Amino acid sequence: MKIAYIIDSMTTLDCEYRKKHHIYIMPLEVILDGTSYEENVDITPKEFYENIAAYQDLKTSQPAIGKVIDKFEQLQREGYEKIVVFSLSSKGSGAYATYCMVKDMVDIEVEVIDTLGASYVTSTLLQRYIENGEDEEQRTNHLARSKFLVVPQDLKQLHKSGRVSGLSFILGNLLKIQPILEMKNGEVLLQEKVRKQKQVEQYVLQELGKGTIENNHLHIMHTCEEQKGAMWKQLILEKFPHLVITFSEVPVSIGVHNGRGTMIFSWFYE
Repeated sequence: MKIAYIIDSMTTLDCEYRKKHHIYIMPLEVILDGTSYEENVDITPKEFYENIAAYQDLKTSQPAIGKVIDKFEQLQREGYEKIVVFSLSSKGSGAYATYCMVKDMVDIEVEVIDTLGASYVTSTLLQRYIENGEDEEQRTNHLARSKFLVVPQDLKQLHKSGRVSGLSFILGNLLKIQPILEMKNGEVLLQEKVRKQKQVEQYVLQELGKGTIENNHLHIMHTCEEQKGAMWKQLILEKFPHLVITFSEVPVSIGVHNGRGTMIFSWFYE
């Protein structure tokens, strides 16, 4: 059976891998001051982070139903007999619900999987599904060993996006508090509040040291700030020299909520 795979535009899988394994991207959408943009199609991370301060109203949106139908029907015309969708968490996006709605509106067989993850986590789960044929139980066990730490720097952007209340924003600014967030079971939760960069570094290093890291692979995302990424790489390799560290940019659809300066650290424990 000829199968096509769908993943969203947060993916960290490179173009060559996607082409080899028939993986297609369904872009997420961001709405900036009333104008809708498809992530990585109409706006790049570099363009977004360079101009983020100019936007007053920032939102995200799941793919439009019509665009999903068009994509599925296009894949059917190209000879695919089944589509497997690896959706980012249903607890953080309406994309999963959209895919489930559309699968009953097209003639091709569609399987929709709620990964309860995002970006590197979702991409790795798809990769293991393709290469190892992991079933739902194996995928659930693998997800439980994932880490997805989000370290925003800009409380103002968290407040603008509605992720931080007005009172918390004021107190956070006064006390110079920096939150550390983590995606757990599909939801982004506050894990820690710290007041110094050194405490952020200690927290990340502590989490990295809690177990053996799968394939010695750590993925770091930054908001187009290569020097900041290099600083973190040096810091981490001083303590964990065996790790292989890869980088990508924080997707626009994440940056809308967390702002410029955000760092994301993602890996799996064995």
